[in-house]
Parts: sequence; structure tokens; C-alpha cells
Amino acid sequence: MGLLRKLKRQAGPQGKQQKPTKVVVSCPGCKRSIKLERCIRQRPLAQVDGVTEVGIECPACRHWTHSFYETAEIKRARAELETVKGGTLEAIAAAKETFAIIYKGEQERVAGLVASMVESGRDGAG
Repeated sequence: MGLLRKLKRQAGPQGKQQKPTKVVVSCPGCKRSIKLERCIRQRPLAQVDGVTEVGIECPACRHWTHSFYETAEIKRARAELETVKGGTLEAIAAAKETFAIIYKGEQERVAGLVASMVESGRDGAG
């Protein structure tokens, strides 16, 4: 299942899918209210191989709000987290902690690369 589908889906008890909750956000650019599911987007970072930026793009004014970076390392950590869902509480807690460490480290690493590209006059957005 793709990342966007996971973000748009809400799982219920015992993994049963429930009717998705309609989340409405306000665009900081044009101040319009938009359903979140309509504006979640992914865009590759042209200057950083294997990195996708995930964010919210207003369908009315195209204002972009960054949410997070998706990398191969984060995908691997997320897959590992998925494998322990039926495990012990200790195993789940350890996997969540590992994911959080990897996620934070990758966000900081990519943000640093993007910041250095901006400083040097190169834009990493695709």
C-alpha cells in the first residue's frame, strides 16, 4: 500500500478499516478550508537522490506546506515496525523507539542537505 493511501486511511480495532475521518485544514496562503485528503502530495527532491518531500498543497492557490521527508531508511524502519504489530508490548515499544530515532535522524539529515542547497543557491524541490 502506498504512503499516501496509508496517510488517508484510518484503521480501526483489530485492523478493520473504518470510515475515514474528514479532516479540514485552512490554507495559510489563501485562508480557504480544504479537506486534507484532497491536498496531501509527494514531490521528489531533485538534488537529493531517493528523497521525497511529503506535504500539503492547496488546490486553490498552490501554497505548499512541508510535512516530512520520506527516505529509503524511513521506509525500511516503517516496514520493520509493521512486522512487530502482533508481537509483545516490549517488542512493539522497542520498534517504535527505533523508528522514532531513525525518523528524527533522517528528517534532520535531509533538512540539513536542503538548507545547504538553499544557501548555495540550489533548490532541491522537484
